[in-house]
Amino acid sequence: MYACPNCSGNLKFNIEKQALYCDFCNNVVDPYSVVKEKDAEEGDKVIKDNAGEFKVEYFNFCKACGGKRENNETVCSYCGESLAKPVEDMIKEAGKDVEDYYEVTSFRCPQCSGEIITEDNEAAAFCSFCGASTILDRRISRTRRPEYIIPFKRTKKDCIDNYSKFIGTAFFAPKALKSSNCVDSFRGIYMPYWTYDTEKHGPVSVNGSRTYYRGDYKYTENHELSADINMEYKNVSYDASSNFADNLSAGIAPFDQNEQKDFTPSFLSGFYADTSDVSDSVYQSDAQDLVARNAYSKFKAIPGFGRYGLNDKGNIAKLRPDVKAKKLTMFPVWFMCLRSKTSRGEERVSYTVVNGQTGKVAGDIPIAVEKYIIASVVLSAIIFAILNFVFRFNLSPTTALFGSMVISLIMAGIFSSHETAIVKRELGEDDKGLIETRRKNEPPSNNIAKKQKDKQKLMDGMKQKSYFWIPLIIAGPMLLISFLEIDGFLYSDTPYYIGSFLIMAYTVWCIIRIVSRYNMLTTRKLPQFNRTGGDDSAQIK
Repeated sequence: MYACPNCSGNLKFNIEKQALYCDFCNNVVDPYSVVKEKDAEEGDKVIKDNAGEFKVEYFNFCKACGGKRENNETVCSYCGESLAKPVEDMIKEAGKDVEDYYEVTSFRCPQCSGEIITEDNEAAAFCSFCGASTILDRRISRTRRPEYIIPFKRTKKDCIDNYSKFIGTAFFAPKALKSSNCVDSFRGIYMPYWTYDTEKHGPVSVNGSRTYYRGDYKYTENHELSADINMEYKNVSYDASSNFADNLSAGIAPFDQNEQKDFTPSFLSGFYADTSDVSDSVYQSDAQDLVARNAYSKFKAIPGFGRYGLNDKGNIAKLRPDVKAKKLTMFPVWFMCLRSKTSRGEERVSYTVVNGQTGKVAGDIPIAVEKYIIASVVLSAIIFAILNFVFRFNLSPTTALFGSMVISLIMAGIFSSHETAIVKRELGEDDKGLIETRRKNEPPSNNIAKKQKDKQKLMDGMKQKSYFWIPLIIAGPMLLISFLEIDGFLYSDTPYYIGSFLIMAYTVWCIIRIVSRYNMLTTRKLPQFNRTGGDDSAQIK
């Protein structure tokens, strides 16, 4: 904890004052002026950096009394002295600079292994990644020291107000997302981001063409257009945590890094922070491509270049910049999760995040199936009444059957198109940081072909079928008979209407499945981060 110089109370960062604040004596303290005099209770020691985790090593002989270590002891059985190597020594042995790390209190969730860190000495009330209500033992760890931090600018009240506006427009959202208990569960977490500074200087030539007509002839001129480039893009940011989904981090972007400050751990007091476990190389190519596309749009706006067609995609690659610097920065995010169960009993979680600087909201909003069905029935009744009683719109039996079949096939197509996205989300294939983390933890395999085959088999097994052939079997024969004008097979319109009814029943069933499967995209499995270790003594309330 950071002790107040007046009364020794616990100092916490106050968003409104943008300084450390003591609730006991109302003292306001500059975050850069305090020194942490007392750390939280010491436990296991772990060294963290952006590439992974290095567990502490133990001395074979006690440095105090010379007693031999036996049976994987962590303390000397003769004198009680710790046998663990000092954290500083491990950092130096790893070839790192001690100044690049700082001590934090680390919490590990026993249910999902999610890890958060804090400079406050309060125990975690729940896991911010899976929503599990837990009490976790504290332990001291060292984590890579960020270079910069953007302090929280939006208070929790601001966060709740923005979220209320956001969720208020979601008519089909479940009631749980609008409950006061859910809204009050927002927690402030500093999320790690890699920020890239890029630059490109010197002459660049791109291919262009100009087409014009003279008389009956068409002329096309190909040109090589050159310009001297002197561009610098700074602070292109991507999240550095596999816990933070890419679509959510992109949803609350951008952060204004003109307001960033030099990092000091006291900014974290009263908040949580996530550790960086994604290397700076993962999103480097994305940052370069983003800058190249933006630079290309400006390149085309150069006076005189507008008359030429610069549609060659290869031209963008010519503007790809070099990465000048990569920095670890902490960004403020208000984080809320809601746990739920599927009809099969599987526990899932949906997330909502709010930019702690700008207030921008992004979230996974599931659809309440019962609300959707009620709204659909009401809307269908209104449309039917307008068409039937106002416009006197009558459908022939054949048209009704054909229209029903077309609508059902469209719904089947929508269902099938969602399946690929659902499988990618379930396997984490749409999150580059999570892909890298899993790759580092999975056992090496030399049989790449078998690995790809097993992966494809897994994806195919996860996809559900649309059964699009059902409406074709029902409507196909009757439409064929009607088209060929074969008399004597169907003596009344009743079979057509029965067929239309059955196909529409299939369509309703398909729509319900689409909604249910859509909720798979807006909820996620409880996060499993493949991390070793953890607090075995953690208790679940």
